[in-house]
Amino acid sequence: RSPKNGTLNIPIIEKSELKSNLIIDSTILPEQLNTSLVKVIREIGPFGEENTEPVLLLENVELRELFSLSGGRHLKLIVQLGSREFECVWWGKGEYKNEITFNQKYDIAFKPSLNLWSGRETPQLVVEDVKHSEY
Repeated sequence: RSPKNGTLNIPIIEKSELKSNLIIDSTILPEQLNTSLVKVIREIGPFGEENTEPVLLLENVELRELFSLSGGRHLKLIVQLGSREFECVWWGKGEYKNEITFNQKYDIAFKPSLNLWSGRETPQLVVEDVKHSEY
């Protein structure tokens, strides 16, 4: 659409047409992702507008398990790459449960965190976005 009150022919962009870009700070290999790395990343905090929390990318993972949380509002994924399995949480994206399928490869952009369960700390991936792997 174009404005009607001037000579400029500048298209008006609707809010629904805007897309945000996700900045990936680094691609990571599964053997690099451990509790020590997550603790080192925490040390560069606190995170905020001037010091954004790093977003990492794990490529070509396979979905092993998928659960709905909190009445379907959130998702928990268990993904595998090589011999390593990772627990992921995807807050507020429960509507994607039927779009993520088994026997597919995905790239997962995430913020690393730690999950403490029964006295054991393990890396947990707080998902920012998921896409089908290109290879």
